[in-house]
Amino acid sequence: MEPKAPPEHFETPDALPAIRERAPQRQTAAGLQSPPRLSVRHLLLWIAACGVVMAAVRHLSTDQPGVLGVLLASGYAATCGAAWVGLGVWVVRAARGATWPVEPGHWLLVVLGVRLALDLAIQLWLPRAFTSPESVLEAAVCACLVLPLLSRALSAIWESGFYVLLAIQAAPLTVAVLDGWLFWPPLWLARSAEWIERSQSWLMALVVLGCAAFDWPERRQRGWLHWLGLAVCFGMALAAVLLR
Repeated sequence: MEPKAPPEHFETPDALPAIRERAPQRQTAAGLQSPPRLSVRHLLLWIAACGVVMAAVRHLSTDQPGVLGVLLASGYAATCGAAWVGLGVWVVRAARGATWPVEPGHWLLVVLGVRLALDLAIQLWLPRAFTSPESVLEAAVCACLVLPLLSRALSAIWESGFYVLLAIQAAPLTVAVLDGWLFWPPLWLARSAEWIERSQSWLMALVVLGCAAFDWPERRQRGWLHWLGLAVCFGMALAAVLLR
């Protein structure tokens, strides 16, 4: 009786080294297609970012801060560090070719991380490089807000919310451009743009809160980056109110 030939998918013992080499590649590809898990590396990165922000605040401060000042600076550092962690995760995984669907809250971290990093860089190294640093920040945020709108993974609720956020950021910038080039905006429009610019943080928080409320009944499973993005958004709104 002749022995049966092994099936086509059967791997011979000689193929074991090749199987072992392919296993890490498969695990890496699977990891890039799924949301990242919270690990000690993220916590260490957050602590390092908080330290950088506290050092920058100390460098920019002209007076000796009291207890309230230290608490506010610590809260700002924690918020800014969390946003930078989300931005760093997105940049690293995108550079590695990750295809996982970025959640709405994570997009918020990317946008806020870019804004906070650019704001700190302008204050530290480029304080006189721009005539209107606010317009530069708003232009950068508007450019970042276009990215989630290009994603097909967003639900209709969050897509509408990001369109509203883009309008909130673009309104003062549009009025500033019209004023600088055409001297056109009437007084009521200029005052409305100034009010929107002063209230951007808590207006953004209200929009995010509304989207989260409408998204809650859907019972979608959201990762830690999504909830961190919502927390950072609300933290920035609270900081804007306290620092007035």
